[in-house]
Amino acid sequence: MLLDVREPQEHQQGIIPNATPLPRGVLEFKIFDLPQFKDLSQEEAQQVPVYLYCASGGRSACAALALQHIGFSKVASVAGGFKQWQSSNGEVSSC
Repeated sequence: MLLDVREPQEHQQGIIPNATPLPRGVLEFKIFDLPQFKDLSQEEAQQVPVYLYCASGGRSACAALALQHIGFSKVASVAGGFKQWQSSNGEVSSC
């Protein structure tokens, strides 16, 4: 699972294809409401690999730590974030 933890106004710049926008400010409160977790127990959801990105990597690092604190065991912050993705000519889709 790839989560974009930037703010909604930042999503207007586009998102990485197949990413799910979920702002850092509501991450812990809404992660279990995502459609990808609909048919999973909380324990099963916490075993899903989750990759997080923000604009440059700071917020996603904090978000990864927060998910670990609530029991997620397979989380990673994408270094460089959306800015690095764009500068590497990565594909961007509209939100």
